[in-house]
Amino acid sequence: KRRKAYAAKKAEEVKLAAEAAKKAEEAKLAAEAAKKTEEEAKKAEMAEAIAQQAVDCQTKYDESQAAYKDGNLEANIALKREILAMGCDEELSSRSQYYIGWTYGNKLFDMVAAQAEYQKGANNYFSGLKYVEKCEEKLALYKKNDEAEAVYRAGDFAKAAALREEVGLTKGCDKELAAKNLYQAGYIHQKKLNDNAKAKTLYEAVVINFSGSRWVDMAKQKLADL
Repeated sequence: KRRKAYAAKKAEEVKLAAEAAKKAEEAKLAAEAAKKTEEEAKKAEMAEAIAQQAVDCQTKYDESQAAYKDGNLEANIALKREILAMGCDEELSSRSQYYIGWTYGNKLFDMVAAQAEYQKGANNYFSGLKYVEKCEEKLALYKKNDEAEAVYRAGDFAKAAALREEVGLTKGCDKELAAKNLYQAGYIHQKKLNDNAKAKTLYEAVVINFSGSRWVDMAKQKLADL
């Protein structure tokens, strides 16, 4: 009887242990399933947030372009700066940064601001992106402008004039930078190289092509004095 009772007790203990192990396994599986469901929900939420952000970023960019078309350049720039603060994708952010610089250089005729904005575009975004490369192309022209100034101060007037013309005639050069360089090329030809005919051609190019730039009135005055 004792053996039977002992055997029955052991069998019951084994049964209870098996049931406990089964419950523990079921609890573990349930917890893992709950965790997986939670992770999937978070991923779905994140994907939805990313998709919504892309929509919001594009909407903001469209708003900035509408402001530009309406001639509201300050609002255009302000809206693009908002894009930069929104954490939008690199392509749209670098494009916005580039066009802030472009607006300064071609519509507001502010070379210092334009160069600073292009530098941000070159520094802050992945190299190889289209608008990062465009920023770098712009900066190369500003660097050549600085080179022309250094060459002029060194007394090599012919080379300085050539560099000025190269900058000013480069396709895509910012209007204010181009106007400055063609004007100064004209000045060098007039005052240092004694070539009034060439100077006249360069001054006229400034007047014809760069309405709105401060260099236009200066070029007109030089033409009047020739």
